[in-house]
Amino acid sequence: MKFTFTKYAFINALISLIPVFPIWTLFPVIGTQYGIQQLTGDCELAYKITLSLSILIAICIISLYLFYINKVLLKDAKFIKRNFRLISLLFYTFANAAAMIIILGPHLACYGSSMSIMVVIYSGPIASIAVLAFGFLVDIRLKMMQPQSTLL
Repeated sequence: MKFTFTKYAFINALISLIPVFPIWTLFPVIGTQYGIQQLTGDCELAYKITLSLSILIAICIISLYLFYINKVLLKDAKFIKRNFRLISLLFYTFANAAAMIIILGPHLACYGSSMSIMVVIYSGPIASIAVLAFGFLVDIRLKMMQPQSTLL
């Protein structure tokens, strides 16, 4: 087993530890939460819906990538690496948002706390570990797709 995608994920996880990434990846999700809050009128419900959507979208990203990995592998190595980096960033965005909301809780996410900035700092490395696990999962999927050699 070559662990190619685990290596890509490790590099992506290291890049995502730069403090700019955890903060910038929260803006789309917080914007979504604000839109839901404007529709429902309830901040805590909006964060619960956003948490559910973040988890659901992260699971869909993993599932779809693992399902279509055969088509991705038909491309050249540079395309595969760039494609995996973009998918990892997308997965990181939703994993980071889910980690932040889970750690902080909908109530404190709505009404704020002095802990909020610490949670943003902690949710980034948790999402980076999730990206690393995603790369390892892709490598396991590739290993499972390889034909087993039979000893005759």
